[in-house]
Order: sequence, then structure tokens, then C-alpha cells
Amino acid sequence: DTYRPALIEVTAHTQLSSYLMLRSGLDTICVDQQVGEIFAQPYVSGIGGRIPLGVGVSGVVLLAMMENRSRDRACDMLTGKWAEWGITRDSIEAEIVNFRATGFLCGIRRSHGIESLTLTLPILNNKWSGLAGALSVLAPLNLLDDKAQAETLEIMKQALANAQAADEKMKRI
Repeated sequence: DTYRPALIEVTAHTQLSSYLMLRSGLDTICVDQQVGEIFAQPYVSGIGGRIPLGVGVSGVVLLAMMENRSRDRACDMLTGKWAEWGITRDSIEAEIVNFRATGFLCGIRRSHGIESLTLTLPILNNKWSGLAGALSVLAPLNLLDDKAQAETLEIMKQALANAQAADEKMKRI
């Protein structure tokens, strides 16, 4: 419930679908979404949908948030799955480096023959002991130029901050 308002806020401001993703074992699971006016084809089939970590951009962020040794072992175990999706370990590792340098990840994936751009931010919540989460938006390829991507990321950051502040306020009442 904490991050539902963030999904609504992001989608209202951007018209893009937004997704709350969590890591579960070696999978990325969609735990909530808000469908936007501008459609792009997601990998997951809605709430409850799951794909291997790294197949989607949010899964790369979730991998990057792992402790190095655990991430390396997870990557060893996922390499075969990635091959089924046409993704290489080198490309995943390059995206992890990019995420660590910027604090977000912008990536392109193909689903059902359609390429889409995904912007993903980590959800940094110390109260989520052992859980890793990410907020993503999905856009048709070439819809967002660099300026629009930066604006969307700021909207996402503010929405996460607003949701966390509201949650803290409710806990004090």
C-alpha cells in the first residue's frame, strides 16, 4: 500500500504505465501496476507476473542491489535463462555498471516483437528487511528523448519520496 500512490502519481504525470517490482529468489515479480494512456508491451502479464532477474530492466536493478557474491552466484545460475531470452551476461553486467554510476537504469527490451524503453529506480526502504524493490515506467521506443527521460525520472523520484513521507506520517498518527 505504501507505493500504490507513487504508481498513480507517476502514471498521472507521464501517461505511462508504471510497475512495482520485487525480487523473489531468482525472479522479478510484478506486485502492482498502474496502466497508462500510452501503451508499451511489458514482459510480465500483469500483477503476479514473473520473469527471471535481468530479463527486464527492473530485474537488472534488483540484481545490482544484491551483495556482490550473491549477485555473482545468481548470475551464474541465470546465464542459461538469459540465453533463452537472447540476453548475454556481458550486457547485464554492463547495465549493472551503468546503474551503479547513475542510480537508475534506462534500457531497451523487445517483447512480442515490440521494442520498449524502461526507466527504473530502486526503492530504498530500510524497513523492507531482505526485500528489494524497484519502480519502473515503460514507454514505446523513441517516445522519450533525453530531456523527457530526465523529467520522468524526477517525477518518479518525487513520487517515491511522497509515498514514503505519507507512509511515515500515517504511522505517527
